Amino acid sequence: MTPTSLLLSAAAAVALPALALAADSRTLTAFDGKDSLRWQAVNDGVMGGRSQGDSARTKDGTLLFSGEISLENNGGFSSIRTREQDLQLGDYDGLEVRVRGDGRTYKLSLRTKDTSRWIAYWADFSTQENEWTTVRIPFSKWVPTTFGRKLKGPALKTSAINSVGFMLYDKQAGPFALEVASIVAYKGAGAPGAVAQGGAPTLVEAAQSAGNFSTLLAAAKAAGLVEALSGEGPLTVFAPSDAAFAKLPEGTVAHLLKPENKGALRTVLLQHVVAGDVGLPALLRAPRLTTLAGQRLQVASEAGALKLGEATVAAAELRCRNGVIHVVDRVLLPELRDLATVAVEAKTFSTLVAAAKAAGLVGALTGDEPLTVFAPTDAAFAKLPEGTVASLLRPENKDALKRILLHHVVQGRVYADAAAAAGQAPTLAGTELSFGYANGLQVSGVSIVAPDVAARNGVIHVIDAVLLPPAVAAPAPTVSEDPASKARAVIELAVDTGAPLFNDGNPAACSAVYELAATALLELEGELFPQDVRRQLRAALASSEAPSEKAWTLRRALDAAYAQVREGLKK
Repeated sequence: MTPTSLLLSAAAAVALPALALAADSRTLTAFDGKDSLRWQAVNDGVMGGRSQGDSARTKDGTLLFSGEISLENNGGFSSIRTREQDLQLGDYDGLEVRVRGDGRTYKLSLRTKDTSRWIAYWADFSTQENEWTTVRIPFSKWVPTTFGRKLKGPALKTSAINSVGFMLYDKQAGPFALEVASIVAYKGAGAPGAVAQGGAPTLVEAAQSAGNFSTLLAAAKAAGLVEALSGEGPLTVFAPSDAAFAKLPEGTVAHLLKPENKGALRTVLLQHVVAGDVGLPALLRAPRLTTLAGQRLQVASEAGALKLGEATVAAAELRCRNGVIHVVDRVLLPELRDLATVAVEAKTFSTLVAAAKAAGLVGALTGDEPLTVFAPTDAAFAKLPEGTVASLLRPENKDALKRILLHHVVQGRVYADAAAAAGQAPTLAGTELSFGYANGLQVSGVSIVAPDVAARNGVIHVIDAVLLPPAVAAPAPTVSEDPASKARAVIELAVDTGAPLFNDGNPAACSAVYELAATALLELEGELFPQDVRRQLRAALASSEAPSEKAWTLRRALDAAYAQVREGLKK
């Protein structure tokens, strides 16, 4: 059976009318939501023994059956089972369970409404210590027992099964633990690749045997991810078929497969992988998922289809030894631009970017370490007292500038909902930001006007004011008698600071200083500069030239402004 045999049926009814497991399997429970099976513990205390065992839900959405076996008073077993209810298994051929054990041999037990309460049907399965395995047991393998003794009959009647359970009865004293991720009823040979005693294929092996994921496998190999996808897991993979890759613009795959683009390729592939076993029930309930690329996938239902971003889930629940595969009809493309590039190309953060350059922080915004940036817009900087930006240009204020900027940065990716839940977060300046609601989410009293802007190496939250660290006040604005004197002081300081940087072989730093100066000049009130000079300043700021050329473009704009200032002062 290949993934195409798992195509979703319009007649299914799990939560969306057009989406469910394949018609030849049905999940009885996956333990990651409301469990209608209602488990109860039955230990050897009913016969005078002293073994202890019970079940509990884990934070990972599994069922943990654990306790300790005692051989005292002729004891020696512990079990859990569901309360009696019609499980509707008459049309199925067996059960599959995904378990992680301790190396001991357990029993999967069944009870029926047509037999005595003292008769249970047992089937043994072994576990591998601390490893997830997928165990498939046909109903023909269950044998009737009473008080631990095998019987010759009655034969198991699948339509009468009304309880399923797990038992440890190996006559070995000591603690035990069995973690269960799912119980699935199957028809025929069972789900693709699932075999008894942990022989199920890995995610990579399942994709190889399916035959229609050759591009995905080639990309995983080029990105060095095959070993990770073959490891213990569990992982959930949203696998684009070869047809899905074919929908990309011509040349995209070839470009990503080039050795120099390995980093981008890894990011693209990791956007298709989520940590943990996210089965279909959990997927249907999730509003969003965070991938191993660190970015998010929005989950939604549209016209009966399950959508992940722009992709549609075409097939679900391809169970593997180390996770689960859901087939998608499009490649899930993440944001590949870094934080600095996203900010630059937005065209609304020129002051922030220029300040970051002047403070020597651009390297952090383009690196691989994930960061969260609360980014003030140019309009936010314009709210500062007049002359503040010009004052930040001064060499003696560089430390204050750096501290102010680092007060806007948090280590790691912190999305808006996580920030709100946490209530506060430490910054790279050693300060703390607080979060609350007042006409929307706020950070330290400042409104977040656009949350969760993705970048390759982090996330940006756009804010409408500059955050000032509690221990640092904004540098005093440059005080001059009139706008022309202010402008002259800004330009002279910029040239005195920037020119030596350029001559010392650091045109990027020089350009950053000139950018701050040009921004400060445009912030000055009044009609100091004619429209042609203002246009030249704006064009220089918007230039995408290399640092060396841009430094000269900005210098010419500053010189034009300076000439205008001198003429004004002469009058």
